Amino acid sequence: MISIRTWMTLFIALCAPSLAHAQSTTPTGDLSPIAPLYAQNDPSHTGKQKDDKKDRKADKRQTKDEKKDRKADKREAKDEKKEKIADKRQTKDEKKAGKKQSKSGDVKKSSKKNAPLSREELLTNIVNRLDDVTKAYESGQKGTAVVLCREIIADLTPIIDDDNSIQIALACGSLFAENDLNDEELALYEQLEKLELTPEMKSKICLAKSTVLTKMLRYEDAKSLMLTCPKHEPFDKMIEGNLAELYMTMGDLQSSIDAYRKVTTDNPKSEHALYGLASALARNGQWHDALDQFMLGVKRDPGITFIKTSFFVPKPEGDYQNAFIQLATQRYDEAKFYLKRYIKGEERLPYKAVAACALDKLEKSDVAKREQYPVLLRKVRSAAIDASARYIAFVNVDFGPQKQVKSELWVLDTQTGKTHKAIAGEDDLFVDAKFIGDTSQLRILGVAQRYELDAAQPQKGYYIFENISNTLPLALMPSATDIMSLTTTNKIALSPWNFDNANAILTSAPSDSVRFALLYDHNTVAFASLDKTTFVSLAAAKNAPNEATEIATLPMQFDVRKIAAHPNKPIFALAIQSGTLLVDEKGSPITLIGSPTPDTGTEVVAFDPTGKWLLSLSENTVEIRSVNDVLAPPTAQWTCSTQTPLTIATRKP
Repeated sequence: MISIRTWMTLFIALCAPSLAHAQSTTPTGDLSPIAPLYAQNDPSHTGKQKDDKKDRKADKRQTKDEKKDRKADKREAKDEKKEKIADKRQTKDEKKAGKKQSKSGDVKKSSKKNAPLSREELLTNIVNRLDDVTKAYESGQKGTAVVLCREIIADLTPIIDDDNSIQIALACGSLFAENDLNDEELALYEQLEKLELTPEMKSKICLAKSTVLTKMLRYEDAKSLMLTCPKHEPFDKMIEGNLAELYMTMGDLQSSIDAYRKVTTDNPKSEHALYGLASALARNGQWHDALDQFMLGVKRDPGITFIKTSFFVPKPEGDYQNAFIQLATQRYDEAKFYLKRYIKGEERLPYKAVAACALDKLEKSDVAKREQYPVLLRKVRSAAIDASARYIAFVNVDFGPQKQVKSELWVLDTQTGKTHKAIAGEDDLFVDAKFIGDTSQLRILGVAQRYELDAAQPQKGYYIFENISNTLPLALMPSATDIMSLTTTNKIALSPWNFDNANAILTSAPSDSVRFALLYDHNTVAFASLDKTTFVSLAAAKNAPNEATEIATLPMQFDVRKIAAHPNKPIFALAIQSGTLLVDEKGSPITLIGSPTPDTGTEVVAFDPTGKWLLSLSENTVEIRSVNDVLAPPTAQWTCSTQTPLTIATRKP
C-alpha cells in the first residue's frame, strides 16, 4: 500500500518541470514556434541558467527525499507483515486454548448465549470426567481422584433419577470406601435412598450402607439395616454373609455360626462362608469341626483368599483371622506371632481368653515340629529323602540356548549342612529319584539311562544302566523297585528296576498329562495336566485296562506342580500354589500345609521310602515334617472354649 505522503511526492515530481517551462516561454505572450530560439540570444539568458541550476539542485534534493520515502515505505511494509504474523499466531493460540478447554470436559458454547445443557449432555460430560477419575486413581493420584469425584457428585445431584446416574454415584462411593472417607460415603448412600429405586438397586445400596456402618463401628445400626435389607440376588446372599461376620464381631458366636450355616446351606459353593464358619467354630472351641469346614473351603478356594475378601473389624480381628489360617495350615510359628499381636490389641475378654489358651498350648508343646534347610538350587524337577531324614537328593534340570539338556543330582547332608554334586548328566534328562528302603542307596531315573549311588559315600561314584528303548520313563514307584513308563501306544506300564522286560499294562494315559503318580497298591493313579488333575481308579482295570474309572478332578486353580504317592497309605501329596495339599485316593483334601513362601507356593513334594517323612520344597526352602503329626494335628483336640458371656456395646464412630 502506498501512503498519502508518497502520492504527494510523486505528484510534485511530475508536475514541477511543466510549470517551469510555461513561465519561461510566455512572458510576452508570443506563442510563435521560433520564440525559444530568439531567447537564446536574449540578454536575460544568463539569469535563466542560474535558475536552471537551482531547479536541478532542487530535483536532486527531491530524488533524495523520494529515496528516503521509499525506505520508510519498506519499513512500514515490514511492520505490517509482522502485525499480520502476530495476528495469525494469536488466532492459532486461541484455537489451541479452545481445544484444551474442550478436552478438560468443558461444554462448548452454543450459538445461543448461555443456552442450558440438556440432561444427556450433562451425563455425557460427567461420564467423560469419570475417565479422568480412573486415570488419576490408576496413576496413584488417589487424592486427585477423590476431588474429581466430589465435583462429579455435586454436578450429578440435580439430575440423578435412573440406574445409570446412580451407578455413577456408586462408583464414587466405592472410591470413598477405598480411601476410608466413611462420612462422605454414608452421606451419599443416604442421599440415594431418598430416590425412586428398583428392588435390585435398593438391595445393592443397602449392602453398601451396612458395610460402611460396620466400618464406622456402628454395629447395632448395621445389624438392624442388614436384617431389613430388601432381598435381591446376588446382594441378599452377600448381606447374609456380612451379617454372620458382624455377629462374630459383636461377640454373638452362636448367631454367627447359625447365620454361616444358613449361607453354606443356601450356597454350598461359597468359600467365603465356609472359611467364616470355620473361623467362628474355632473361636467357639470347636476345632475339629472348624478344620473340616476349612478343608471344604480349600476344595473351593485352594488359594485361601478369604482374608483378602473380608472386611473384618475392629482392627485386631484381622490378626485373629490370620492366626486361624496359620493354625489351620500347620504353620505354628507364624500362628504364635499373630496370636500374640491379636491378644495385645483385643478388648473383648472372652475372645482374648480363647486366643491366650491356644497360644499357651502351642508354646508348651512341640507340635508338628519341622526342620528347615535353605536351598540355593533353581529348576529342581524332583527330590528324595531317605528313611533317616539325613540325606536329601535334588534333581536339577536345565535347558541350554540350543535346548541342550543339562541334568544334575545334588545331595544335601542335613547333619553337616554340606551339599555336593553327585552326578552331572550332560546328555540325559533326569525325571525322578528315590531312596531304597531304610538305606542311603539312591536310584535316579533318566530318559536315556538309570543311575545308582550311595548318598553316604558319594566319593565312590555311581553305576549306570541302559534303559529299554520302547518305553518313555515317567517316575519311580515309592519303593524305587519299579518304574512307571509310557508305552508307544500311550499306555501306563510298570517295569522292574532290573528290567526283566516284564511290562505290566495298567491303563491309558490322557494325552495332555505331564505328571504321574501311582499308589503303592496299584489301585489309584493320578494324572496332572496344565488345566486339571484327575484321579482314576484301577480296581476294575487290573484285568481290563479299558475299565479304569475316573473318581475325581481338581480344577486348574489348584495349580498342581508335583505329585507324590505315599509308600504304604492311600494318600497323595500335591505341590500347589498355597502349599502342600494331602488328599485321599478319591482326591478329597485331608489337610493343607502352608508354604513358607505363600506367593510362590510349593514346587516339589516327596515321601521317604518308609512313609515316615514328608518333604516340601518351596522356592528356596526345604521342610521336613512327620507324616503322623501332619495327619493328626493337635489343634483338632484342643478345648479352648469359654463359657463367659460376651456382650459388646454399640461402638460410636
